Amino acid sequence: MFVAVDPLGPPFQATRTWRHVAADPRDTLIVTVLTRGRARFQQAGRDHVATAGELTLLDATRPYDLELPDPFGVRHFQFNKADLGLAERDLAGLLGEPILRHHPLTAVLPRLMAQLSAPPPVLAPDPRARLAEDVTTVLGSLLGEAINTVTQPDAARRALMIRIRAFMAANLGSNELTPSAIAAQHRISVRYLHQLFAAEELTAARTIQDARLRWSRRLLAEGRLTITDVAHTTGFVSGAHFSRAFRDAYDMTPREWRHSATANEASHGLPSRHEGGARQR
Repeated sequence: MFVAVDPLGPPFQATRTWRHVAADPRDTLIVTVLTRGRARFQQAGRDHVATAGELTLLDATRPYDLELPDPFGVRHFQFNKADLGLAERDLAGLLGEPILRHHPLTAVLPRLMAQLSAPPPVLAPDPRARLAEDVTTVLGSLLGEAINTVTQPDAARRALMIRIRAFMAANLGSNELTPSAIAAQHRISVRYLHQLFAAEELTAARTIQDARLRWSRRLLAEGRLTITDVAHTTGFVSGAHFSRAFRDAYDMTPREWRHSATANEASHGLPSRHEGGARQR
């Protein structure tokens, strides 16, 4: 977990673009705690103005805008998503919004985080590491509670969506994975499939393509495969189709993404995968 403490400061604005994500592709979730002032968060189509004391989530693997229009105090905490033990699709529903304002854990968590952000002499390394684990556990519990408060479809529909998403993940590399194929596999109509995804403000085709693009980003950063091989591995029908979709989604070509990720490794003195190193996420 990474902790950044910003003292009281003047107005501030920051934008994270797909190019920034390419240069720093760590799979992290940012928890922001305002100690003074206001902050405007924009991510995943949501626009929220937070006030002092609120906890807000941002996903470092997606673009976002952050604006602090007044003098402010803020703490940022970055957590590996995998450590939280929560599904990506559930976390996505919480982005850019305050976490349960009146939940008891919402009051406890900032105090624990404040101890982590204290100067080193306050906590020795080992207690600090144990506290970081406790904070991660508390955050995971709090987010789990927040996810349960989000309106969900009925149990049968949700169970069906879980099976559909599992099938999509298992067959993502096949260019025959289409809405028609998914509907046939689950013995439902294509129209009903579209209704299931529409209930989550998604489309089946876009969900498939977004998952393929996220997978391709990881493969491009690893550098083991050619761009054409990445396209075929992730289920695109051709390299040209892949390049167009990638550029439309991230405003940069696959080659530019790979260059940004490689340059980031080099600037940190990290060996690339084909040199035998392993990227830390």
